[in-house]
Amino acid sequence: MELLLALGWFAQHFIMALAVTLAFGFVYVLATPHRELALIRSGNLAAAVGFVGVLIGYAIQVNHVFSRTPDPFEAVIWGGVALAAQLIALTLARFAMPNLATDIEAGRLSAGVVQAGIGVVVGLITAPALAS
Repeated sequence: MELLLALGWFAQHFIMALAVTLAFGFVYVLATPHRELALIRSGNLAAAVGFVGVLIGYAIQVNHVFSRTPDPFEAVIWGGVALAAQLIALTLARFAMPNLATDIEAGRLSAGVVQAGIGVVVGLITAPALAS
């Protein structure tokens, strides 16, 4: 019986964590000034690296939230806070580096690495503050 309860808890958390991560990816793609998924489909490595790095950064935040919050619905709210933190950081990065989006469109891998790094760093430094 305990195993079934644990599996139910796992399924609930997994589905909720996956849902907030997919929602983040959707919002992020809409927020970027370039067509992220089209660039990735066309083989643009800079776009792929940047997008995956930002997803990893968000997943770090989601991991922390879901490991600290027993209520999955509260975790979804914290996931929204994490989403906002990522979008704010990436917006600030675009102000600091105005050519970031055009460099990614041009396939400059260094721009994708910078975008990925920002996403991971934001995930690492904000995760401890989420759901504390």
